[in-house]
Amino acid sequence: MNKRMLMRRINPLPFVPSDPAQLTYHCRRTLDIQKLGLVGRLRSVYAATKSQKVIVNLSGGRDSVLAFLVTVLAYDYLGWDRANILAVSLPAWGTDDATHEISLQLPIVMKTGFWESEVVTAAEAIIRATGHEPCHNCLTCENGLARARTNVGMTLGFLVGTGDMSEGFKGWCTFGGDQISMYNPNASVPKTLVSFLLRQIVTDNLLGAAANVQINNTLAQEITPGLIEIQTEIIQKTEDIIGPYELTDKFMEAIVRNLHSPKKVFYLACLAFEDKYDLETVYKWLEDGYRRTYGSQFKRQAVPDTAKVGFSLDPRGDYRMPSDAPLPTSLRRELAELKALIAS
Repeated sequence: MNKRMLMRRINPLPFVPSDPAQLTYHCRRTLDIQKLGLVGRLRSVYAATKSQKVIVNLSGGRDSVLAFLVTVLAYDYLGWDRANILAVSLPAWGTDDATHEISLQLPIVMKTGFWESEVVTAAEAIIRATGHEPCHNCLTCENGLARARTNVGMTLGFLVGTGDMSEGFKGWCTFGGDQISMYNPNASVPKTLVSFLLRQIVTDNLLGAAANVQINNTLAQEITPGLIEIQTEIIQKTEDIIGPYELTDKFMEAIVRNLHSPKKVFYLACLAFEDKYDLETVYKWLEDGYRRTYGSQFKRQAVPDTAKVGFSLDPRGDYRMPSDAPLPTSLRRELAELKALIAS
């Protein structure tokens, strides 16, 4: 590949400013947008029902912890009692001890409500209803578990969603499971930004030292959907399945926000990550990104409301595409040409 020098630097993390002062400003602004967006929805719900109760399915992973803490910040802003936030822990066959412990400890230090229920029985009932015997290690079992957890949360009350924007871009969510909720403060937040938002909460000491300990514990954990049974170690690692999130977010910026062609997306990604990923790796996940994105629009057509941080994948706003639009011939041709170029 002929690498021509550019006059500008290609930022490998387009949603994370490289300047520390700009990063701090961006993180604080994003947290405010998340908080105030949720505040608006909570006020609307309260005006209709007089209820201040909300549910957050808290797994202990980064996304759910961020959504939970944004909910706490929204309640503090409103002056509402945190006890009306019900953090729900639904451990099952894919839950690891470290994230489970975070889901137990964080509600205690935040003085919110808490409820835990083993969800294996409910998930297995859903799976058996399809005529499939639960094995805890296949797509049917993954979907059954994801839907059981969401069903429990939504049955309890107003469910705050947790999935991030990068998952929405690749369709890395179960339709009717973690893809839906009554409102999702994370839906316009790229995955590469999530960790920095959590660190900003710690840096600004927004919720106290005890919360900071649990946030740091969260940041130390492997990113996993927690849907495959754990044997001696976590075997279901998200980035092994859908690619590194830094590549995903670079592609998302170029494809959705900048409308670049596959060749330009590939070229810029190769320059941005020239010391980290070879050409074959970049192409592999670029092709995967196009395939997953065009095959998952039906999931985005039914996403919950969210506040727009920079741009969004909301079909009611920025990102409009027919659910069953095929990958255009011109894009297929460019991807094929790229593959041939790499092989030559």
